[in-house]
Amino acid sequence: MGRFLNPRAIAAGPADLQPVVALNPIAKPPFAPRPAAAATVSLPATPGVEVPIAKPAASTSPVALIGLFALCAYLISGYATDLSYRFLGSKPYLSMISGVVVFLCFIISGRAFEALKTTVGKLWLALGVWMCLAVVFSRWIGGSFEVMQVYLPKQHLVLFYMAAFAGTIKHCRTVLRAWILGGFILILVCIFFGVTDDSGRFAIPTNIYLMNPNDLAMQLLLCLGFFLFLVRQPSWVGRVTGVVGVLGASYYLLKTASRGAMLACVVFALLWLLFSENRPRLVIMALPVMLIFVAMMPGGTLHRLSLIVVNPVGARITSALDEKALESQMERQHLLKESLKYAITHPLFGIGPGRFSDAIWEDGKKQGRHEASLGTHNSYTQIAAECGLPALIIFLAAIIITFRSSYRLCRATINDKSQGLVAALAFTCCVMTGSFAIDVFFHHVAYTGNMAMVLGLWVSTELATKKELPAYWRTAA
Repeated sequence: MGRFLNPRAIAAGPADLQPVVALNPIAKPPFAPRPAAAATVSLPATPGVEVPIAKPAASTSPVALIGLFALCAYLISGYATDLSYRFLGSKPYLSMISGVVVFLCFIISGRAFEALKTTVGKLWLALGVWMCLAVVFSRWIGGSFEVMQVYLPKQHLVLFYMAAFAGTIKHCRTVLRAWILGGFILILVCIFFGVTDDSGRFAIPTNIYLMNPNDLAMQLLLCLGFFLFLVRQPSWVGRVTGVVGVLGASYYLLKTASRGAMLACVVFALLWLLFSENRPRLVIMALPVMLIFVAMMPGGTLHRLSLIVVNPVGARITSALDEKALESQMERQHLLKESLKYAITHPLFGIGPGRFSDAIWEDGKKQGRHEASLGTHNSYTQIAAECGLPALIIFLAAIIITFRSSYRLCRATINDKSQGLVAALAFTCCVMTGSFAIDVFFHHVAYTGNMAMVLGLWVSTELATKKELPAYWRTAA
C-alpha cells in the first residue's frame, strides 16, 4: 500500500549530486553518481512527447494510516453493524468508535485543509457554511439546529475526511475496496433478509434505513458504481468479482421497483457504454442478462416501472396497485410544486434545514386543507426550499464540476494501459456522479452522506493525480 504524502516535505526529489573536482587541476575527478533520469510519461494527446512526472514525497505518519483505516471502517459501519446484529445478536458500535477515531486523526494529522486545494472542496465548505446560516433564519431554529448537529460531523465532513486520508492513488483504491466489501455485505442482507411486500416492492423491513424500497434502491445504485470499479481491473479475478456484484445489485435494484433509481440506472448504463472500449461486446453480453432479469421480475413490479412514462392525470387504473402508484406520482408532483413555491418565497436562506415537512403541514392547516407531513422527494428542491437558492447553486456547481473533471481525466488516461488504476478511478467517479445526480432528483437525501461520499472520492482522486501524475492532469484540464 502506498504511503501518505507529507505536505511539509519537498515535492521534488533530492538535488543531483555534482562531480567532486580534485585540487590538482590535471587529475581526473573521482567517481560520483550520475544524475538519475527523471521519470517521464507519454501523453496520449501528444505521442512521443516526454513530460517529467513529479514524484510525491512519502509520509510515514501513523496518524494518517490510522485515519485511513478508521475511515474505511466508518464508511461501511452501517452495513457491518446490521450484519453483526443479525448474526451475533449485538451491535459492535463500529460507527461510533471509528467516527471518533477519524475525527481525532483529522484534527491532529495536519491535513484538515487538503480538500480546500480543490474547487469542489471549497464549494462543499461553502455549502456547509450556508446551511449553518440558514439555521439562523429558520422558521424553527431548534429543529434545524438538531438536523445540522447530526449532519455536519457525521455526513458533511466525510468529503474532508476522504481528502485528508486518501492522499494517494493507492489510498483511493483502498477506500473503494472498503466500499466494495460493504456492497457485498448489503447483497448478503438482501439475500437473507429481503422481503417483497404486498405491492410487489422489495425492501429490508427489519432495517430502519433500508425499510423503504427507494432508500434501498439508492444504496444499491451506489454499490453498482463500486462494483464497476472492479470490472475495470486488469486481473480476471477482480473482473469476475465485479461482474458478480453488478449482477447482484442490479437484480435487487430492479426488485425495489424504484422508478427514480431505474432512470438513474439508464444513465449509468449509457455512461458505461460511453467509456467502454468494446461497446458491441458489452451490449451483446448485457442484453441476455437483462432479459433474464425481466423474466424473473413479478408482473406487478414491471407494471409499476412502466408507469414512469404515464401521465397520472387521466391515466387508466386497472388495479389497486395502479391506483397506489399513480397517487404516489401525483403526490410527488404536488410536493415538487410546493417546494418550488417555498424556494421562490424564501430565496436567500429558505425556511430552514429539515423544515419542509413541518412547513407544508402547518401552512396547509392554516388554509383549511390537509397536507401530509412529507419531504420534498427531490434533493435539489429540498436544498432550495430549506437552505435557499445560493445553496442550490453551490450544490449543483459541485456536481457539475465533479462530472466534467472526472470525465476529462478519464478520457486523458483511458487509452494508456500503464495508468489503468487512474482511469478506473476517474471512470468510477464520472459514472457514479452522473447517475447519482439523476437519482437524487427523486429522493430528498440532502442531509445524508451519500453525495459527500461520491464527491469526496473525486476530490481525493484529483488531489492524488495532481501530485503523482501532473502531466495527465494538465492534459485533462
